[in-house]
Amino acid sequence: MTAQQPAPPPTSPARTAIDWPVSLATPRLTLRPVAEPDVPDVVRLWTDPEVRRHLGGPVAEDVVRARRSHCVGATGVFSVVRTADGAVLGLAVAAPDARDGRTEVSYQFLPEHWRCP
Repeated sequence: MTAQQPAPPPTSPARTAIDWPVSLATPRLTLRPVAEPDVPDVVRLWTDPEVRRHLGGPVAEDVVRARRSHCVGATGVFSVVRTADGAVLGLAVAAPDARDGRTEVSYQFLPEHWRCP
């Protein structure tokens, strides 16, 4: 009987271009590009001390001003919206090549939606 050779390490999957904008929907939630009416909620996410507790603290005012002008329609940045009433619950971000060439997905939710059923 011969020893089995270890399997070769997996290769990175081929990257595929995705046309932007793109939305993802379930019966309860929609992830869609940030729209202008979402900006006040997004700014709250960046400046709320509880939301930012483990993210380096609230974002500085000058950084918020710069981000405001670039967040609407930004590739890979999604408003998380409750389908039933259109309320913006938070933000999800897919950042390609964020860590060792891999895509990182991060999210933030407004505190009033943290313990929703």
